[in-house]
Amino acid sequence: MEDMLWLSNKLTTKSIKTQIHDGDIDSANAVFNEALDKGLKPSIVLYNTLVKGLSQHGLILQALQLMNEMSENGCKPNIWTYNLVINGLCKMGCVLDAFNLMNDAIAKGYVPDIFTFNTLIDGCSKQMKLDDALEIVNRMWSEGVTPDVITYNTVLNGLCKAAKSRDVMDTFNAMIQKGCVPNIITYNIVVESLCKARKVSEAFKMSFVPSTK
Repeated sequence: MEDMLWLSNKLTTKSIKTQIHDGDIDSANAVFNEALDKGLKPSIVLYNTLVKGLSQHGLILQALQLMNEMSENGCKPNIWTYNLVINGLCKMGCVLDAFNLMNDAIAKGYVPDIFTFNTLIDGCSKQMKLDDALEIVNRMWSEGVTPDVITYNTVLNGLCKAAKSRDVMDTFNAMIQKGCVPNIITYNIVVESLCKARKVSEAFKMSFVPSTK
């Protein structure tokens, strides 16, 4: 019986993935609802697949409704479920709503991971809310999540685009002090920032600093 349930979930998930890939979210919903009508108890993977599709298509309200239905059907959302909706909100430019959703997840006992924070930082940086992005980096430490090179590169790129060369260098130095190893992307951003600030000699020196890929 368990093997049949696993197979049904796997086949339904595959079908929904295909519909989402083809951009047909209505058919994906239809496949899901048909499976429910036939008595299928969806797995967390199946739910998250549809949540991801809905979020990618900007159907955030439907994604949130599906999250509520998950709990009602005995399948508790996980942090990845929240991450998928948070990512969808950030892609739509609704960073404040995404931030509120993360806080809601924390209030319910979920622990944000590196993807949660990096998604929010990317959303803030793209909207030039750079103080908020830097604040999230600080919050990561307080939440026990260590910022990685993607975290810092995202912030640095936003600061560079905003022509905040001093903040770029401050953040870059903080990154080094925290033990996060820069990569070639990091150095390219820093060099670009220095060039924009007309600090060509410093940029030239930085371009020869060894980095990891």
